[in-house]
Amino acid sequence: MHALSETVRDRMLALGGEAFVVGGQRVTVDFCRTDTPPEGVPYDNPDRDRATGWYQLGLMRPRPA
Repeated sequence: MHALSETVRDRMLALGGEAFVVGGQRVTVDFCRTDTPPEGVPYDNPDRDRATGWYQLGLMRPRPA
């Protein structure tokens, strides 16, 4: 469970400087931080693990054309 959570966190942190189109406007990721580290939470299927984590992305202001 923690290996997958760490992979997700690493990929989120690697987004700094990446540009995306959101709502027809180009935005660039300024930073990503972990607000709440991944932790195990109960799941209906005992053969599966479940983890949740919260991340915050900061976006750069769009540059005027």
